[in-house]
Amino acid sequence: MRSPSRVLLTLLGAAALAPGSTLAFSPSDQAGLELTLEWDALPLDSRPQRIEARPAGDPMELAVGWMVQTHPGTGLVHMAYGGDAFAANGISGESRAVEAARDFLLDRGDILGVRADNLDLPVAKNRRGKWVAHFGQTVYGVPVWRTKAFVLMGESGRVIAFGSDFFPETHEAPARPSLSEAEAVAAAASALGTTPRADRPIESTSYYVPAPRGEVMELVPAYRVVFETTEPFGKWETFVDAVTGAILARRNLYHPISVVGTVEGDVQNQPPSYGWCDGSAIPPLEHVTVHVDGGNSDDTDAAGDFEISNLGVGVVTVTAELKGPFSDLNRFDGLGPDASYAGAAIPGIPTTITWDGSNSRQDERTTFFHANRVHDFMTDLDSTFTRLDYSMHSIVGRTDGFCPGNAWWDGVGMNYCEESVPADRANTGELGNVIYHEFGHGVTQEVYARHGMSGPPGDLHEGNSDVIANWLDRNSVIGLGFFLSTCASGIRDADNNLQWPEDNNGGHFGGQIIAGFHWDAWQSMLGALPQAEADQVAFETWHLARDMGLPYSQPDQVMWTFLMDDDDEFPNNGSPHHEHFCAGAQNHGFECPVVVPLLVEHERLPHTTDGSAGFTVAASVTPFFGGTVDPASAELSYRIDGGTFVDVPMSEVGTNMFEGSIPPVLLGEVEYFISVSNTGGSTGTSPLDAPASLHGFDVASIYHDFETGGVGGWTVVGSADTGHWELVDPIGTSAQPEDDATPGSGVLCWVTGQCDGPNCDSGCTTSCNDVDDGTTRLKSPVYPFTGATNVVIKYARWFSGDEDPWSVDVSNDGGSTWTNVETATDASLEWTDHRIDVDALFGVADQVMVRFVARD
Repeated sequence: MRSPSRVLLTLLGAAALAPGSTLAFSPSDQAGLELTLEWDALPLDSRPQRIEARPAGDPMELAVGWMVQTHPGTGLVHMAYGGDAFAANGISGESRAVEAARDFLLDRGDILGVRADNLDLPVAKNRRGKWVAHFGQTVYGVPVWRTKAFVLMGESGRVIAFGSDFFPETHEAPARPSLSEAEAVAAAASALGTTPRADRPIESTSYYVPAPRGEVMELVPAYRVVFETTEPFGKWETFVDAVTGAILARRNLYHPISVVGTVEGDVQNQPPSYGWCDGSAIPPLEHVTVHVDGGNSDDTDAAGDFEISNLGVGVVTVTAELKGPFSDLNRFDGLGPDASYAGAAIPGIPTTITWDGSNSRQDERTTFFHANRVHDFMTDLDSTFTRLDYSMHSIVGRTDGFCPGNAWWDGVGMNYCEESVPADRANTGELGNVIYHEFGHGVTQEVYARHGMSGPPGDLHEGNSDVIANWLDRNSVIGLGFFLSTCASGIRDADNNLQWPEDNNGGHFGGQIIAGFHWDAWQSMLGALPQAEADQVAFETWHLARDMGLPYSQPDQVMWTFLMDDDDEFPNNGSPHHEHFCAGAQNHGFECPVVVPLLVEHERLPHTTDGSAGFTVAASVTPFFGGTVDPASAELSYRIDGGTFVDVPMSEVGTNMFEGSIPPVLLGEVEYFISVSNTGGSTGTSPLDAPASLHGFDVASIYHDFETGGVGGWTVVGSADTGHWELVDPIGTSAQPEDDATPGSGVLCWVTGQCDGPNCDSGCTTSCNDVDDGTTRLKSPVYPFTGATNVVIKYARWFSGDEDPWSVDVSNDGGSTWTNVETATDASLEWTDHRIDVDALFGVADQVMVRFVARD
């Protein structure tokens, strides 16, 4: 007799994550001085999920059809795209864009964490037929660090994407500073064991930052202190807790090029290295300011020409330096006066100023040339980008700081090291793409600063500096000629196989992942499109993804690149160059936006213990493009217990609404999917990637959803101090989800310690009420399956522990003895389905129990 037991229980195993260790002070180790805010370090790697149905009772702030990615620390919507909504009936200008975006966000405040009194600091921008409005979060007029909410709209007013990284606030006012600015500066300097340079400015700005307070994250008042020091060398940004004086985070704002490989490059402007490896030429120098003593001046044009009006007819003295409106070359202390020229000229008769070894150093000429070249590249790409339109200093021949073998951006200009033969390092002022890289740091800094935002993490800073060098050189390798011993290789390469997120260790190395995405997409386009078109698309989408999206993570920059390529306000139907960007994304572990020609909406059927009446499967269909729905194409495909699929036509029961039937099932596992085509020949399915994924439900002997039956005879025992199993509606944190795993309106699941306390809604840390100092066991009642066969137990779990194990045990004798069936130590931050074959374990079932154990 076939008498299987199908038990499906929904539970959450949220064991504690081990906190990151604090890095010790080490003056000789720059990396050891870097500290990251715990909130900024949360991994934003959850995959977007499409809302295909809306459970009963859903407040409907977010309609079906949207692809949604939630923030791991809050459960709020980090980004949603691909739905059908309007923020306004047309966007006529900046003020209308801000107004429409503000109203749209406030209408969805519950899922975005925005309110009328915390939504502030708006900026809006219009490019390529799209408007974006960004807002910062403020609390009592004080900005919250790195929080933003945005709406991306077409000029029609259609919403293309929106999201928020606002930090949820409690009803209680956050603490106020008790330290003065001077005390904060002193605390930051003391923690570094240094004294700020007296000849450089010291900044101090107030923020609220999300930081741990006991077992919860809450808004903590902090000072952002910035000063420069000689030892340890750098420009240090430090976040100081304005109540306790603790150091919350610190990083060096000097962005050096790291010594990690081999290179090829000299000045000089010859490909592929644009450096010493390929020699020099004498090209025209643009943007040099030339003076006539006692008279006027002029800046040279692209041909190197200048014209200065002069009233006299006699001989005049013409002077010049390697200095102009966008670049000012300076030698390091001890190297003598900067490059200069003085010579006689007769008005009306062309004169030639030649910069060579008689009046300048090679690194001066090379740096000046390439600094102007990269400046003009950005100006040509975006004429509104004027934040670097000043006579930027470049100091060459340095032997201090990060030298030898380095270069760095110091916040306002660039610095290059002298050649060092014992160290086999080239003069970095003679390496063209190193110069582009350092200028790229300035670009990144100012792209964010012009919107009132702080710069991105180090991997994005470094990776995007490599990207701009890749564009200009048309070469994937950074730093050809960096090592004097070889011109065959460099220090980094955008043509790589590095994967997100596993290969991201931050900084230069991790930055190669995002550089690889842009490089691979560009190469794909160059293979299919005219070079001019491929260049324009690759360069513009890269710049606009950052300028419009202001991303703080690599996946966000990838997603914004797709959004900037979109040309019809419908991300669902792809973008003109989707296949090329998707190739670049998939090469490096990023998600491609799913192209959905028509949306098939269906709420998965629930598990049950009674399948005698059969099952009605209902779906509604929304066509996005390419024709109308073809009713004759609607089809339901199902199978039972892994057998052969049976295809059933679905009947149209309303406009674009369909129903199909699955016959009665006594006991078994039912899997199914729905497919519908449009008159243009495109097909949509539910699930979105069916038949690779399937909907499924069980007709079981016993089913616990822990909603209608409550605890249902399950018990909790254990020795842990905190974090015992409890049946609750989970509060989303970086360690646990916001929602249970079962379909429908139910919300309850078993959790190893709900985040509790008055600040619970402000976001828990991973150690909030976690399992501490012992174990907690969740045990089922005894199931009397004596003599039954085909007995299967099924459950869904979410496990966030990385070191402490989670285990599952089964008993066949009412709990007298136990057999382990699962032990896990690796986190799985998503709901996963599991099954236990009782027959395979014991041969014949008897008094069956199951228990779930979390331990510290």
